[in-house]
Amino acid sequence: MRLADFISRNVDPIMADWVAFAQRSGTGGEALDLTELRDHAVAMLQSVVRDLNTPQTDAEQAAKGKGNAPPARRGDATTPATAHGAGRAESGFTVAEMASEFRALRASVTRLWMRAKDHALNVDDLHDMIRFNEMIDQMLAESVAQFSLDIDRAREIFLSVLGDDLRRPLSAIRKETALSLAASDLAEGCRGVLGRAHTNALRMTRMVDDLLDFTHGRLGAGIPVEREAVDLGQVVRDAVAESCTAQPECALQVTASGDLTGQWDAARVTQVVTNLIGNAVLHGTSGTL
Repeated sequence: MRLADFISRNVDPIMADWVAFAQRSGTGGEALDLTELRDHAVAMLQSVVRDLNTPQTDAEQAAKGKGNAPPARRGDATTPATAHGAGRAESGFTVAEMASEFRALRASVTRLWMRAKDHALNVDDLHDMIRFNEMIDQMLAESVAQFSLDIDRAREIFLSVLGDDLRRPLSAIRKETALSLAASDLAEGCRGVLGRAHTNALRMTRMVDDLLDFTHGRLGAGIPVEREAVDLGQVVRDAVAESCTAQPECALQVTASGDLTGQWDAARVTQVVTNLIGNAVLHGTSGTL
């Protein structure tokens, strides 16, 4: 009996053996319950059968062996294997646990087929075994790719939400310390402490802004730019004034000439200017910025 026919006729025994083998072989038996072990598995076995019954050229076999199956072999963007990888990422599996499932599936099919064979392997059987292993490897690669993509995306969404949540308390700290620093009756010792707190809040705000820019770019939204008619000179002066409040020991001056009005994203420009000033104050020497 050819391997494709054997799989088609023995899906239930294969599934039962796979579940038992996976639980015995240390593949995270506590984390993998029976329902989770079986999901998408029947569809993946059907994909294997279709592949075994599809003629394949030597070039196609070589490409698939290297993980470069042509589109006709891969089907739609969502395959049983990619759906399996997405489900495992959502369920909290590790890559190792998911890879172990494919190892167990390969072993289960091979063991049961060998047990059912009433004669030694012939050339056709060896050919089927090669193609079966190629298909298992291809499905594993698709599952791992989707698993990694979903995990990365979930991590980036979390960082984006975290960054947005951090902005509000940091903004409050900056405003409150700036107001306190502007008080004329503030003791000199308190001014130093508040100045350092304000500087640290500015630095943390810049890091949060950089984090959000990165996550927005990775999520495909790009870095948002909101242009409006502003005076670039005034934006720079405001940024310098805020930096001077945090660093009263530094004498910063702004020199501007010409018409600097235009369509600018004031928040982005302020972010750039404060980054430059912060780095200059922290690492530079006296002189012109």
